[in-house]
Amino acid sequence: MIVDELAEGVLSKVSNVYVSDWCACLRYAYVEVTVGSGRYLGVALVPHEDIQGVRAPLREPSIKGLREMVSSPNPIDKVLGVALINALSSHLIKREGLLGGLEEIAEGIPSLLSSEGVRSVLVVGNMAPLVRRLREAGMEVLVTERNPAARWGGAYPDTSFARLARGVEAAVITGAALVNDTIDYLVDALGHAFKVLVGPTAGAYPGLLVPKYVDAVASMIVDDVDSVKRVLRLGGGRWDFSEFCTHYTYSRRSGA
Repeated sequence: MIVDELAEGVLSKVSNVYVSDWCACLRYAYVEVTVGSGRYLGVALVPHEDIQGVRAPLREPSIKGLREMVSSPNPIDKVLGVALINALSSHLIKREGLLGGLEEIAEGIPSLLSSEGVRSVLVVGNMAPLVRRLREAGMEVLVTERNPAARWGGAYPDTSFARLARGVEAAVITGAALVNDTIDYLVDALGHAFKVLVGPTAGAYPGLLVPKYVDAVASMIVDDVDSVKRVLRLGGGRWDFSEFCTHYTYSRRSGA
């Protein structure tokens, strides 16, 4: 599966790295890794709709245990595993100088899709600011959402995805699909549609995703590790820690 390939891919590219801190917080989990004198933080969305009633495995994230964590059916195990992938990827992205455009995600995606001639888009995960920007750009936008509590603004349940996906030219997919293991199904069902994986949870090393599975990744790199950790421990979310990150968009053109 895709998330397992991401784990294998980042592990093959790193050495002399260890996990120095972690926390499964209210909205996001984080894992911090240390490489030499450098500290790198990865985050991943906590899927509240999946963790209710699930007993935590109480497994401490580790480089050695990454493969087992991301292949676990336990959502708490998996979210920490994806956060660890993203922490390792942050190190790799900075080491290899892959950062491209620095636009905010909600600003950059409409521009990217417009440049591809996209007129209709399915947004998987009700990302309200992004949905609004896409509509302001003149696109026909449909939205699906797994969490019943987040289906505001006319979003459809995720059970309607297969029907809605048939007629769209592009899809914008929340990085949370890596945590809940729906990413493989989504990518396959969308076929030749232009696919963009977005959000903090989509922070895996982009060369492992583009162009094999998606056409672009829009995510962020944590710059101020301590500030982001503080925000998350206090229950904050993506819009609270965004100012402490560098945003990037990596597309097929970036990897050319």
